[in-house]
Amino acid sequence: MSSNSKLSGISDRVPTCSDPGNRNLNRGLIACEGEGCGVSVLLLFTLILLSPFVAHAQKTEQKASDSTLVIQLPAPEGEVVQAVRSVSDDGIIHGTKVYEKEPILDGATAQESSDYYGKWQGGGEVYFKVRDDAIAPRHFKASADIGKIIVRYVVESLSAMNTRLQIDAVFVERGGHRICPSDGTVETSEFSEIQDKVRAIEYQKKKDAEAMMAREAFDASHGTPERQRAAEIAQLAASETNLHNLEQKLHDLQHELEVRVKEPGAKLKTAPFRAATDLRTLAANDELLILIVTPYWYGIETIDGQHGWIARDQVEALP
Repeated sequence: MSSNSKLSGISDRVPTCSDPGNRNLNRGLIACEGEGCGVSVLLLFTLILLSPFVAHAQKTEQKASDSTLVIQLPAPEGEVVQAVRSVSDDGIIHGTKVYEKEPILDGATAQESSDYYGKWQGGGEVYFKVRDDAIAPRHFKASADIGKIIVRYVVESLSAMNTRLQIDAVFVERGGHRICPSDGTVETSEFSEIQDKVRAIEYQKKKDAEAMMAREAFDASHGTPERQRAAEIAQLAASETNLHNLEQKLHDLQHELEVRVKEPGAKLKTAPFRAATDLRTLAANDELLILIVTPYWYGIETIDGQHGWIARDQVEALP
């Protein structure tokens, strides 16, 4: 019998919340007996010393989980970055809580890097928000200890007016370094906050543009008749161009953000999972407004204002 076979109760896996993977080190010591005992004990303590480095290596290789949220926003990269920075600095982990009487989990901080996720290998810019000493936070699968919540945002420009946003969230328990992935609620809640920020930025840009046009019109009205006439013509041309652009943008948005139900009987869900509770049954050709896009689900709003989730294979684009 080799010295390795004399060790028992030792696992080489990194424990997760669904697989605790407890190591019984005492049992491993007791199983060591005979002339190979010295070698076995040396090997055992070598494994103990190396295990944190093995765990760290496996954790840093993990780039995304099943709940990763990837969305394409019709906004410039600079606006999305501004919104992400604002949300990462707000101190709140959205979509989770620790105590029932405290629905908001605050105390988070923005950070420039994460030991858990490691160095990002893709394109774009990466931001983090971390909440230490969270006790079994909600919506992290099987969390039952104190640990750290890490939210990662990846922002990447696709074109002048389109930006890709990826959001991941994970809970790493302190005891045993178990990994508890999010069930998707944290990612969608964080995105909702970012989306609101982007809309606020767009609204402010519109108001600033209107104020500038008003100032230009005022300046033109106090100039010579020729300058005033030229300014009126330029303003009329700009208004016509803006109207045409808005009409075209509205048409494009209707086809990009609206879909209809393919067949009767499609279920509107409370969350993007097959096992989620049904909110209602939809009729064929019901038109839906897309609010959130995931690889397999749409977060939608019905014509009567109800929000929910529907599988992407149950809808089609408007004709």
